[in-house]
Amino acid sequence: MSSVNLSRRYLLGAAAGCALSTALPSWAQAAGTPGATLFVDSSAADLTGVKRVAISAFVVEFQTADKATKDGFHIASLHISDDTAAYSRWQDADSTLLQKIADDAYAALKARFTALGIEVVDTAVLTADPTYKTLQSKAGFDSGANWDNADGQSVVFGPMGLPPYMPYALELGNYECNPNPKLSKAGDNVARNPSHRMQVGNWQIPGWEIDIAKALGATLVKAWYVVNFSELSAGSKISDMTFFDDLGSGMSGVTTAYSAEARSFVRLRQEQSRISFRLPTSAKKMGYKVKNYPGTLMAAPKDGDVVVALGKPVGVGADMYSFVEGSSGAKGVGGALMGMLNSKQTFYIDATLNDPTAYSARMRGALVGAQQTLLDAAFAR
Repeated sequence: MSSVNLSRRYLLGAAAGCALSTALPSWAQAAGTPGATLFVDSSAADLTGVKRVAISAFVVEFQTADKATKDGFHIASLHISDDTAAYSRWQDADSTLLQKIADDAYAALKARFTALGIEVVDTAVLTADPTYKTLQSKAGFDSGANWDNADGQSVVFGPMGLPPYMPYALELGNYECNPNPKLSKAGDNVARNPSHRMQVGNWQIPGWEIDIAKALGATLVKAWYVVNFSELSAGSKISDMTFFDDLGSGMSGVTTAYSAEARSFVRLRQEQSRISFRLPTSAKKMGYKVKNYPGTLMAAPKDGDVVVALGKPVGVGADMYSFVEGSSGAKGVGGALMGMLNSKQTFYIDATLNDPTAYSARMRGALVGAQQTLLDAAFAR
């Protein structure tokens, strides 16, 4: 179902509505083809003379659960609030499909380096390096592992033969460091999950990457792409408040209107989708520190000496998912005398991929185009 509108109304409670739409959000109208890029505290000049690279990490992070919250109006003495939360959940994520997308994009990245006249170290040579083996043993995890970020939950895929490993947390900022344990894990995932995603983790990772780069005589390359599938909003409004005296000669009346809207909009997320370069000449063995205050700040990661990221979303499609309302309800709606009400409303919205074949083709096109744009910026082409 591409569009549905629901409403409910409660005395001393809530009127709730959920709109499910395929319309693009207004800010997304400019998204569609790769365009703007941004360098994170670095520049293309820092890559002058690079002729050989080793791709140590390639990750496509597919969002499987999104969330939106609205902290509303509170009357503490009456225990009244109009907080609202909305969750959209991709119910049928196919790991085989997502693995193939990651494999194809990785092959395209290597081909693009070759087209630029840059040698790519063979994966077998990289994985045989002793320091790389140490890095994987301390920070590696399986392709298809569950992941958390500020938008909700996701699954992380690397190409076959090149499993992902944890980035150094202090280089990431807040986006990849916000797990939401209330969201259920996606699907029947049995992959080996990262064990320390929220901790400072292995501070040696930047130094290990530099050592690998030196040993291989190459610049270390890491690519990370975040794929969002929906755009959510949540809202509420309190009205019709009537207060009676303390003797209980009446009842407080509060009407709360809740709303949630979900749109299908598959896109590569700006700033978090990036290619990072760790130079063999780097002196930053302790890595970089990304600003992470306040907690709502989603700064671009700086997990390399040079980081080039997407400066705006890259649209993949606005018609790729169908949405239906899942189970939802207001907590504490019933039996509230004297206005003693905690009326938070939560919406659950289930998403289903419409056409896996079309999704795969469009994802491949978006990733190939984004990679070409990022590398052309990095090497000033």
